Amino acid sequence: MNNEILSIISQHYVDDKIKNAGIRKELFNRYGIEADDSQIRITVNELRVAKYPIGSDREGYFLARFEHELDHTKAQMTSRVGNIMRAVNGLEKSFQPEEPSLAL
Repeated sequence: MNNEILSIISQHYVDDKIKNAGIRKELFNRYGIEADDSQIRITVNELRVAKYPIGSDREGYFLARFEHELDHTKAQMTSRVGNIMRAVNGLEKSFQPEEPSLAL
């Protein structure tokens, strides 16, 4: 599915983003492939790991032509990493006894 999704996204740039629904529709119409949002997200992640410059925002996915077009995508991803790590830290401490407070 990687090549099919890359083919679809590569036709859309920062000023012409494609939504998940558009990708799903094109996958079905062109290739007879049915995919859900999570499959698309996983595939896009795999393509990014393989160094394809796929950007995204709330409006959809696009192929970046210039490095700065990925700034928003990278910032969003970095923010999610921070939020996930705070949750992991909370889980790790969830069964540890509370430290006594130093009330004066």
